[in-house]
Amino acid sequence: MDTDRPAGGEGPVNSTKALSSFFQHRRFHQISRWAVAGVFAYAGFQKSVDPLAFADSIASFAILPARLVNPVALFLPPFEILLALAVATGIRRRPALVGLIVLLAVFMGALGSALARGIAIDCGCFGSAEPSFSAAWRTLLRDLPLLGAALWLALVEYRRTT
Repeated sequence: MDTDRPAGGEGPVNSTKALSSFFQHRRFHQISRWAVAGVFAYAGFQKSVDPLAFADSIASFAILPARLVNPVALFLPPFEILLALAVATGIRRRPALVGLIVLLAVFMGALGSALARGIAIDCGCFGSAEPSFSAAWRTLLRDLPLLGAALWLALVEYRRTT
């Protein structure tokens, strides 16, 4: 007998239970992991293609001292790619997810700070583009589900390993 349906087999399916089952499914977890890893790997690759443009994007946030802009622009893309590979392959996945969450939270904080200070930003996430307020807001809104997915994956990993 289908336990999600009321007695008699008719009526609506218990959507809360079905949704919970969906999010706990191993395949959904795997696809989510690959999606989060893919976004960060692609972003890291795009930044590494033109480190000078990425350094200009970092400088436009007006947060870091000038002497740190170039080292951050050179360090961040391979670090993102390394974390993405760890998430995708399972090698040190939990610390890699925490690293991606921290990177995303710091970036979102920097983006929010720039917007609050009236600075039009080209985030530099997937290559360079024209700085604009609307693009910065779209980036901030786009990153919310990415942050949610990374947090959910970290929670699943934490529950699995404890």
